[in-house]
Amino acid sequence: MLQIPELDDISYEQLLQGAIHKIPMLTDEWTDFNHHDPGITTLEIYTWLTDMLHYYMNATGKIHIQKYMKLLGVEELPGKAAEAWVCLEAGSERGTHRIPKGFPVYAGPKCFLCEEEVEISGNRLRSLIYQGQEGAVDLTTFAGEDGSYARVFGAAGEAASEEALYFGFEKPLSGEVRLFITVRENPARRSLPENFSLSRLCFYAYDGSRWAAVQTVSDGTNGLLRSGVFTLKAEKPTAVFSGSNISPGYYLKAVLEENYYDVPPELGKCFLNPVRVVQKEELCSSLSIQIQQDKNRYEIPYYVSQGDRIEVAVWEEERQAYRICCSYESGREDGCRVDYEKREIVFSETGLPPAGTVIEVFLVEEEFVPQRQAGITDGCAGQELELALDHPYELELLLESGLGEGRYYTHWSQVRDLEKAGCEDCVFYFDQEKNSIRFGDGIHGRVPDRGCIVKAGRCSISSYEEGNVRAGEIRQIRDRSYGDIRAFNAAMAAGGRAEDSLQKMQKRFEEKVLEQSRIVSPGDYEKMVKEIPGLLIRGARIVAAQEYCRNHGLTYKPYDTYLVVCPAAMRHGDRLSVRYQEYICDYLERYRMLNTRVRVVPPAYGGINISGSICLAGSRQTAREEIRLFFRDYLREKEMSCEFGAVISYGDIFMQLESMAIVERVEELHLSLGGEMGRRTEKGDILLNSDCLPYLGDVDFEYKE
Repeated sequence: MLQIPELDDISYEQLLQGAIHKIPMLTDEWTDFNHHDPGITTLEIYTWLTDMLHYYMNATGKIHIQKYMKLLGVEELPGKAAEAWVCLEAGSERGTHRIPKGFPVYAGPKCFLCEEEVEISGNRLRSLIYQGQEGAVDLTTFAGEDGSYARVFGAAGEAASEEALYFGFEKPLSGEVRLFITVRENPARRSLPENFSLSRLCFYAYDGSRWAAVQTVSDGTNGLLRSGVFTLKAEKPTAVFSGSNISPGYYLKAVLEENYYDVPPELGKCFLNPVRVVQKEELCSSLSIQIQQDKNRYEIPYYVSQGDRIEVAVWEEERQAYRICCSYESGREDGCRVDYEKREIVFSETGLPPAGTVIEVFLVEEEFVPQRQAGITDGCAGQELELALDHPYELELLLESGLGEGRYYTHWSQVRDLEKAGCEDCVFYFDQEKNSIRFGDGIHGRVPDRGCIVKAGRCSISSYEEGNVRAGEIRQIRDRSYGDIRAFNAAMAAGGRAEDSLQKMQKRFEEKVLEQSRIVSPGDYEKMVKEIPGLLIRGARIVAAQEYCRNHGLTYKPYDTYLVVCPAAMRHGDRLSVRYQEYICDYLERYRMLNTRVRVVPPAYGGINISGSICLAGSRQTAREEIRLFFRDYLREKEMSCEFGAVISYGDIFMQLESMAIVERVEELHLSLGGEMGRRTEKGDILLNSDCLPYLGDVDFEYKE
């Protein structure tokens, strides 16, 4: 029976009497309040409708709200496991180690699995040299153990040909090279879009005679804007290189070809052999192997722990299903066995399948074996079976059928909504609240045949957002059978997200409703520019086209909109980079009104010159610099806060000067503006143009003691 929460406890009689009591306040001509009165009858009908609406609203539960959200395009988001880059290093044994896919590393009790096989050669970074305009600087300690960061490269503009980074290693490099670089990330920079960069770095390797270009396969740092991995491909092995202030080593060189940095990058530690890991623990995993000609032993290309139970099945084209040929449950070895010591699948001469056949291998944790089986199907529509799992991250089922020697199974996939499935789709839904699986009804999802054994074919669990651990916490390796290995995550594990809740869905719905589709006011432009992903914008201002064109001697066009943008690192004399202008215009293109054209321009800068005469209360030598610092800080505050069109107040400066301990009195004060970026008022104030920011020009005072 549907549980009806009492969200509104006003009864029908209370609603009716409340409405009747308001009649005298609205009119004095209605005096008959008995049931036979047509007006009262009408009022009773609307009272009944109101009461029914309260009833239906009270009966609205979570599932109803979720369905309404889906109609509006807001659906539940599945949970997501945290991911990180972990650098694996050889310890005392500096030889080559091959680490398989699925190898576990730990941050306390939280397990992270390697997403691919990686080979550790024992090679390490030996030196990091920055070649700048003023010469070579050794940054090796910053790439070592002190955890500091060093700024490299200059401000935005044309990159100097001598600006480069030299990465020196103990041993030669060849083929594919992965280099993890730790970068101090600016918290004010919003999420970085894919392929977004403010620079162009080109890598070279020294081959013994020259610096040969190295192909950049991928750049996970977005041009050194965040910590990530450079994947490079060198055609020839590197040779030893040395130079002035550069110690001998096997070097890669990164040359800055284009520089549009708003803030120069700061580098920290650098590592070889990074591998991507995901925060999950696999209770049951599966992998496929293709049979080759005249080969009966196959290494399992995945991590196998000592307690794993292994099951092997062979694909049979005629039945369109997998036949179980080796089972830990029944002890069956039908032409196939598992060599646990060597981690291999071994086929007999008579049991070897034809070349090209696909076999499937299942690795099941010993503790999960009793929980792996969920039950037996009854052939009824919408059957539910309990599966004792606490919020599985990944789940795939096997439906096993057949008797005696011929046991076969098929794969069934998990879906978020059975209503979207077709009648022949082999799918199921996992109910998180009940910890149960539900099959289709023949219309939405196929009904399983009767008598099938239901068990997990692939299953993993995750800590979701709790897996977002800090840098340096993923460092434990419990299985030492692959050699002496050390692990370290130089950057935080991120991306972990809990399964969606109703509250989160409602919040996303509100954001979708309030999502801005057009910018029509100056405030819209200024707000949206500061929210552009990847950029650091300190301030923005819309300036009337007529005013801007008049101040800068341009031809006025009625449909132009002038957007003054000041990046975080801009100072007077700097130019707004072409990359910044193009990126801002491209981003705003989808939001602008069709009858407008956005012109992104840099701020103008007005130099404030200050002169006069001051009687000092102290030493002239210390007072001169202190007064200059006062003027610099006063104007810098207005510049850094992007106070466009600021008023430089004569009275304010006069009062603050006289309040200084080193000043006895101000005898004379004059303010003037260098250039035509504003005007001087009758009171002596400086009024800057709407697109102008101030900076300190000349300071010329006569000091008297």
